[in-house]
Amino acid sequence: MNAIIETTWIEGPSCFGKAKLNIKTTDASAVADAWNQLDSTLTGNDVTDALVEALVGQVAQKTIYAIRAQLTSTTNSLLLKWARHGNARVVLTFAGQAQSYFDDLERLYEIPNARRLIVSCA
Repeated sequence: MNAIIETTWIEGPSCFGKAKLNIKTTDASAVADAWNQLDSTLTGNDVTDALVEALVGQVAQKTIYAIRAQLTSTTNSLLLKWARHGNARVVLTFAGQAQSYFDDLERLYEIPNARRLIVSCA
């Protein structure tokens, strides 16, 4: 049975560029507090890393995944854009040593169509 997860948009410091997150409602205040306490000189993926580090163990793992998916800079990959909008299919293969691909897999898991594929493959 799939549980419905309530999410909430929260506003973060505009100095970090991407100033909105859609996360689990139960974790919203902890994320907002941690976000507002970050060093404003951080840029790029350092913001994401610092926020995640501050929240590990305090919020649900799905919230951590959502933060990474929403704040981590990605390339302007056309395939990624299509997959996010459901216009492309993504096939996963794990040949050899896949350790370096786990972060990418976590980000893909946040895309509904990709999540269905990942669950099917699992």
